[in-house]
Amino acid sequence: MLAGLLVGALTSAVCAWGLRLWARRRRIVQKVGAPLVGQDRHLPPVGGLALAIGCAAGACVWSLQSGMRWTEQSMGVVGAGAVILLVGLIDDFVRELSPWQKLLGQCLAWWLLVRGGIVAQIVMMPPWANLLISLIWTLAIINALNLLDIADGLAVGIGLIATGTFLILSLLAGQLGVAGLLAGVCGALAGILAFNFPRATLFLGDSGSMLLGLLLAACALAVSYAPLGREVALVTPLVVLGLPMYDLAFVMLARTRNGRSVWKKSQDHFVLRLMRQGRSPTNAALAMFGLCLAFSCAALVISRTSNLVGLITLSAVAAASLRWGARLARVPIG
Repeated sequence: MLAGLLVGALTSAVCAWGLRLWARRRRIVQKVGAPLVGQDRHLPPVGGLALAIGCAAGACVWSLQSGMRWTEQSMGVVGAGAVILLVGLIDDFVRELSPWQKLLGQCLAWWLLVRGGIVAQIVMMPPWANLLISLIWTLAIINALNLLDIADGLAVGIGLIATGTFLILSLLAGQLGVAGLLAGVCGALAGILAFNFPRATLFLGDSGSMLLGLLLAACALAVSYAPLGREVALVTPLVVLGLPMYDLAFVMLARTRNGRSVWKKSQDHFVLRLMRQGRSPTNAALAMFGLCLAFSCAALVISRTSNLVGLITLSAVAAASLRWGARLARVPIG
């Protein structure tokens, strides 16, 4: 598993370096960042390709090393990842797709996950409810990570912390197949982070951010959390990805209250409000990483303790998050 992680990191780093040079020579760059906080510049959107190649290399090395065969779940992730990567690459390099076109591609990717057997397995729910939960979950995580790719290192760093947490959870559950895939993703993200933080020389683009969201959503559905008698542990994946989900909900609510389309870009994100408070882009991103790490630690506690301790932890996280969000909501965005 360590070999898969290292190969994923090395492969994605080499690909990121080479693809960045290729894109700049061909002047394939996009305007990214937040102009109101001084992060407005042009960067090549090649992080998605580097992420995909790094994940594939890491997963293949782990599979060869462990002797584990590719399962229906693995092939479901590969098929869904290929679809979402293609949709993102078209948007990054060919022409800008409409939100509805991207949503259609995301739904197709979800269907391929379901065909591979990756679906919510909540025993007290009927099959149709588990399918609906899986659809909402997958679409929400994909778009939450896509919206996070607005500041140097933000989506990659938060994705790395969340992936590492799911890796720990899968190892604790004895799910070595899921752990092997997650190790490759962790390595690929670590390799890209060197080119994306603290000063980005490339960015994920829609191809990378949506692929990262899909991988996180799929692995979250594949990991086992709640043995009988510890129902509160079912919220573990929601807590692990609590920060991007909270940011998504906050942004959509802010845009709706101000009469703007939820699809239209704005300066409502948490990280941009932190910059408005006077923090540097690097400091704001580090604050978000720290908060994401706190969510992950809380998730580990919830997954391994009794219902009572889990409920107390969950309540504390929810209360602190709401208070923090309310403070940031008062920050003017211009």
